[in-house]
This record gives sequence, structure tokens and C-alpha cells, in this order.
Amino acid sequence: LLSFIHSQMNVALLAVQLLFVFIIVVLILHQYGDWQRQHFLVSFSTVVAWFLAFVIVFMLPLDVVLTFHRLCDNREIIVNNDTNRSSVPADDDCQLSDIDLPENVLPILWRFVYWTSQLLTWIILPIMQSYSNAGEFTALGKLKRALFNNALYYGTYLIIFAFLLLYAVSKGHYLNAGNLKTICIAASNTWGLFWLVLLLGYGLVEVPRNTWLNSKPGFTLMKLYFKLGKLMVERNDAEETVKELCQQAYLLSLQNENCSVRAPMLKVILEKFPISMVRAVKKKVPQTIAQSDKQSSEKMLILFHKQVIKSLQDYNRTNAQYDAAMANAIYLEDVEKNQQSSDTQALIVQNQNPLISIICHPTIRWYFDCHLKRYLLIVLSVFCCIMSVFIVWSEMTFSNVNPPLSLAALFVHMAAGDKNYMFIEMFSITTISYMCICAYYTVFRLKVYRYYHLDSHHHTDENSLLFSAILLCRLTPPLCLNFLGIIHMDMHVTKDLNLQTETAYTKLMGHLDVIEPISSWFNIYFPMAIILLCIFTFFRLGSRLLHFIGFEQFIVDDDITADLVVNGKAMVLAERNQRKRQVDRQSRDQFWKSKLGNRSLSTQRFDPSHAANRMQNINSSGIYSNDRQCIIELEELPENTIDDERSRFDFNMANYGTPQPAPTRIFEDL
Repeated sequence: LLSFIHSQMNVALLAVQLLFVFIIVVLILHQYGDWQRQHFLVSFSTVVAWFLAFVIVFMLPLDVVLTFHRLCDNREIIVNNDTNRSSVPADDDCQLSDIDLPENVLPILWRFVYWTSQLLTWIILPIMQSYSNAGEFTALGKLKRALFNNALYYGTYLIIFAFLLLYAVSKGHYLNAGNLKTICIAASNTWGLFWLVLLLGYGLVEVPRNTWLNSKPGFTLMKLYFKLGKLMVERNDAEETVKELCQQAYLLSLQNENCSVRAPMLKVILEKFPISMVRAVKKKVPQTIAQSDKQSSEKMLILFHKQVIKSLQDYNRTNAQYDAAMANAIYLEDVEKNQQSSDTQALIVQNQNPLISIICHPTIRWYFDCHLKRYLLIVLSVFCCIMSVFIVWSEMTFSNVNPPLSLAALFVHMAAGDKNYMFIEMFSITTISYMCICAYYTVFRLKVYRYYHLDSHHHTDENSLLFSAILLCRLTPPLCLNFLGIIHMDMHVTKDLNLQTETAYTKLMGHLDVIEPISSWFNIYFPMAIILLCIFTFFRLGSRLLHFIGFEQFIVDDDITADLVVNGKAMVLAERNQRKRQVDRQSRDQFWKSKLGNRSLSTQRFDPSHAANRMQNINSSGIYSNDRQCIIELEELPENTIDDERSRFDFNMANYGTPQPAPTRIFEDL
């Protein structure tokens, strides 16, 4: 009974860990997406895909620990059998006190994680992505277009599957259900491992380097200036494109306003544009235009609708990036000013998270942003650099088993020999977490020009969210297999026949012996290409190549970069001055509203004849009673409201005309 209660408590603890991962995923999606704007199915699918990608941080280390525990039990039983003491129970050192689980829990979870991620990444998410970008005007038309667009996508997968199938048949393997499942898994993992090596080769270098560079004063601000200079050009181009498409859509709507088929389609297209832009186009374009001889067909409107969707995505993306970069630049400028000031009340107000402002005291936030944050980033960058070297070395050497050269395998098996299962779990969580950070960091930083970008200010479009979900689901299985390989828990790597037990994950995946080139060569030796990609990334060869062919990149010693930095700095200065004028104008308006409101409330009596003479004098002198209002507000008022505003002021006749003492300060009487 106690054992049953203890196992159920461990299941509950695992459920709490899964719930913690789910909350983290929801918070990340809230930061990147917009729950109110995007479709519910997109949000739900993205949450599930991201959850499956992040949950391996806790599930895989637990699987490794339970595997070592079963291996310890089996060895104890073998020793007892050899010494004719088979009735003696296993050594108590092999017993797990905190993390023991029923045997069927992890296999069930792994089946759910693997097959759900495969269903999402190969079928559901690609169709949803094509559906969101389709230009058809009906749900059935969008679905047909999505299936047609994914035909090539599925065709490439079927070609890989066919080659693997022919290879298995040529080697004399029977095509039963188990072998077919293994071939499908091998094809999927091969494609996923290819992506994983590319993403890790970039992330293992960029994560520690960017952490170190962010600790340097002024570097991040200079990079933001450069980014603003680029984004201004991109934003202007995107805005001009959207305006041209909006004008073209409005002209088409005028030409087809009497058509019962095309008029509703054009109405759907016009509703996608911002209301202010449509109003501006209506004022600019005359209502009566000549009918065009060229009739717009339904096929042309579908292509035009698809073009509008992509242009609006680009328009919203560039605006969101520009606003976020501008806010960050102003924030970093405030940080630099506060670093030179000893006044802790000179607080930073830009880019302030309301939740952080409630939890963290302003003085603590001031010390953290201006002084402590830099040193924490330095320490974190050193740790990331050590972890990157550690993982790259393990990836390069995990194929060598005798003697074992992989540092990850050495640490794990030494701890297993000492039966230190807690160290194995914590070490595995740290290692797999850093590998996930490096791989997923590349996914979240990956930018495909005018197609894919994740913006962390609630402005990520549905296409980018679905694309990231596809990549993360595709990376989950090969990431697990690669981690098991570097710690020598994969029998295809170790060739250790004494390892009688295997992880629950490898039991689900099956043995890839059917496809020998993949199990014996590709999965083992292809990860060694990470060192080449790391060298390629370390010397920024990709950025220099893009810069050479015309895609401007942030290169420190470059004239074009310097020009863009100067332009970005001028834009930040102009934005700061504009915000300052707006704040000053609002404060002045609020001040005079309160002053004039107090004067109106303090008036107790009213003489109509004297007030009429006073108003006549004011009119003759050309000075209005509301001349203290903002000039912009006066320009927006209709002409007939100015006289109405005069009648709102009352005059205190008891004090009118009575000599008043001179003001002590200038403008105090206003």
C-alpha cells in the first residue's frame, strides 16, 4: 500500500512538472501572439506543438534515470543468480526514493508526445498554414488550396519513404507493420536531424556570443540604431505597397459594384485594410470612374486576395518591429543616462512591464538595470560558452565508445556507477535544456525575408506561429535521440550487448536496424558537422556573404553600417522629442483645464449685462476666452463652436474691476 501511494505521489509530481511547462508555453505564446486577433485553432495548435517541444526537458532525464535504475536491478539479480542467492533481493542502493514511477506511465506519455507531434508537423500544421495564406473566399476553397499546395511537400516525404522502402526490400526485410513503422520514423528523424544540426550549429555560437555582447555598454544600442535605419526603409516600402493595393481594390470595387459575384469578394478584400487607409483612398479617388474594358475574373481576385494577405502581413510585421526597436532604443538610452547618475529616483519608464513594476521595487529595478544586469550577463555568457564547448566536444566524440571520450557520457555513467540518480537527473535536465535553448533560440530568431518572423510584442502573424510550431515538432524526436547518443544510452552507438534495458523512448521508436545506413552512419556521424557550422557561424561568414550580395547586415567596420547607425540615432532623437512635446502638451492642457474649471466652480453670482459688455470687449479686441487651448484642438473645432465655448465662462462680478495685487511670479495671473 505504501509503495502504491508513493508511486501515485510521483505521478502527481510529474503532472505538476508538466503543468509548469504548460504555463510557461502559454506565457511565451501570449508574449508573441495575440489571443484576441488570431484564430482559436491556431492558438490551440501552437500551444500543443510548443508544449510537446518543451516537455522533453523533464521527461527525457526522468526516462534516463529510470533506465539506469532498472539496469542496476538487473545486474544485482544476475550477481545473485551467479552466487546461488537468487532469492536475495536487489541491493537497497538501487531503490529510488523520490522519482520511481509505474512502468506504464512514461511509455504512454512518449506515445502521446511522439505521435501527436508527428501528426501536427506533417499533416495538421502545414494544412493550417496554407489555409491561412490561401486567397480563396470560402472555407472549402481554402481547404482545397491548402491540400494542393502541400502536395509537393508530401511528395518529397513520400520520395524519401520510397527510397528507404526499396532499400529495406533489397536487404531482405519483410514489410510487416513494425518495419513500416520503423521506415516512417527513420524518414522523419532523418529530415529532423538535418534541421537540428543546422540550428544547433548556429545557436551554440550565437547564444553565448549575444549574451556577452549584450553585457557590453553601447553595443546593443548601436545595433538597434542600425536596425531602425533598415526598418524605416522596409516599413516605407511595405506601406506604399499596401496603399497601392488598397487603391487598386477600391477601384475594382467601384468597377464591379453591380456584380453579384465579384462585389462580395472585393468587400472581403477591402475589410482587411486599415479603416483609416480606406477612408484616405476614398477621398483621393473620384467616385465616378470610367468602366474598365478588362473584366476582373474570380481567379484574378483570388490571386489578388493572396497578394493582399501577404502584403498586410509584411506591413504589420515591419510596423511591429519598428515600434519594438524604437521602444528598446529609448529604453537603452535611458539606461545609459541613469548609469551616469547617482540619483536612484531617475527611473526608467520606457519598456516597463506592469507586472515587474508591481513585483519589483523601483529602486531595486534601477540598481538591476543600471549596474547588476551587466555582471549577470557576463557570468551567464561564460556559463553558456562552457556549455557550448562541452556539447560540441561530446557531439564530436560520442561515436568513440572504447575509451569513452564524450564528456556527457563520462559524467552520466560515473554518477550511475555511484548510484547518484539525482545528479543524473539534474545534469540531464541542464544539458537537454541548453540544447533546447540553442536549437529553439535559432527558431525564434530565424527570419525568412517577407515570410517568417516571430515578434515578441503580440504582433506575430498566424503564418509565422504555425511555421515555428512545425519546426519545433520536427526537432523533438531527433533532439531526444541525439541526447541519448552523446550520453551513450543508444545501443546503436555503444554496441553494448550487456545493456539489457533501454529507455522507454527508444522502445517506442524501435530499432532502426532495418535502415542500416541511417542507424549506423547518418545518426552517428552527421552530428559531427556541427563543428563546421560552429566555425562558419563564429566568423560570421553567413552575415558577410549576405552583406556582400546586398542584404545589409550589422558589420562593425563598414561605411553602410555607420550610415544606418547615424540615421537610426537621428530617428530615435526625433521620436523622443515628439513624445516629449506630446507629454508637455497634455500636461499644459490638463493644467489649464483644472485652472479654468476651478475659476468656473468658484463663481457664485452672474450679472448678464456686465458679462455681455465683457464679452463684447473681448470680441472687439480679438482675444477669445478659450485662447489658452491647444492650437491643434482649436483647428479641429468647427467655427460655430467657438462662440459656444465663450458662453461657458462665468465672471465674478463682485471682484470684476476691483484692483488686485500684482502677481509675485510671471504668468501667475494666467
